[in-house]
Amino acid sequence: MATNHNNSSGLFQLFFDESDELYSIFDKDMRYVQVNDAFLRTFHLKREDVIGRHLSEVSPDVRKSGRLSVYEEVQRTGGMRIFDATLHPSLGKIRVRIKVFKVGDGIGAVMQNITDLHNAIEELDTISYRSSHDLSSPITSILGLVNLAERDVTDLDSAHEYFQMIGERAKDMARLLKQIRATMRIRRGEQVAHPIDFRDLCDKVLSAVKQEHDGVPHSVSLDVNVHREFFGDRYLLGVIMENLIDNSFKYGLDKAGQLTLSVAIHEKGNGVTIDVTDCGPGIAEEYHEEVFKMFVRASQLSRGSGLGLYTVKNVVMRLGGEISLNSSPGKGTTVSIIVPALSA
Repeated sequence: MATNHNNSSGLFQLFFDESDELYSIFDKDMRYVQVNDAFLRTFHLKREDVIGRHLSEVSPDVRKSGRLSVYEEVQRTGGMRIFDATLHPSLGKIRVRIKVFKVGDGIGAVMQNITDLHNAIEELDTISYRSSHDLSSPITSILGLVNLAERDVTDLDSAHEYFQMIGERAKDMARLLKQIRATMRIRRGEQVAHPIDFRDLCDKVLSAVKQEHDGVPHSVSLDVNVHREFFGDRYLLGVIMENLIDNSFKYGLDKAGQLTLSVAIHEKGNGVTIDVTDCGPGIAEEYHEEVFKMFVRASQLSRGSGLGLYTVKNVVMRLGGEISLNSSPGKGTTVSIIVPALSA
């Protein structure tokens, strides 16, 4: 019987330590008795930083947030509570779902990290709200132009002018829908490894973007120095390049209305670096983080969905890469990216 008990204890300890959920056990005074490895890994703590300490010493906002009163209620009543909470920034500002229950004289808590789920729901809410607004504007414009055309068009020349304006509004909707589709695919985390010819990829993207911005005077230099075979997701890399180059055509023009664009792609370790530089008005340092947020435009005077750099950053993060911005007013903008290769 003792052997069976020892085996059971060993299996329980293995389950406790190997679980992805965050387990913690407290005594009646709300001091930590035991935590599992996932708890320590998630919060970047050592066991000696936790065991024997009061809950409030490890999570400084536990009183202010009301979590301590919930734990104390479970200790007092013997009931069970399930609730969501955002933990103190010192623990990583992680969004968790917490289940608290009685264990002997103390209590146990199981935390499930729902940060990604919470962020996805918030992003979906934002996309739904903003896209409905951004789509309604061109639709209203198209309907208004149709009404004007029905009343005013008397010859082919005037009809052509209305068709051009309607076409521009339709393109606005198509661009927004394309960005939303890309955002949703990125969220699903789909990646397919293909051998990438960066020069061919850039040539195709440049051709499409130039056609979209026909009439913008431009000078483009392309420097590709990748000699070994590189595997990556062709669609996601295309999203990166298209958004960066499209942003330059929208926001990177100099005072004369011309674009000077430089695209450099070089090998680095098992990946590549991508640097896209324009000669535009630049971005003040206090806005360097803001431009990567959803529906923020580099210039409020420019048209666009406000999803470009947000999409790029999300793709780069999904690919396990890094992104940075080097820009200042009057000195142009460089977006630098490091992208690791995918396994073939």
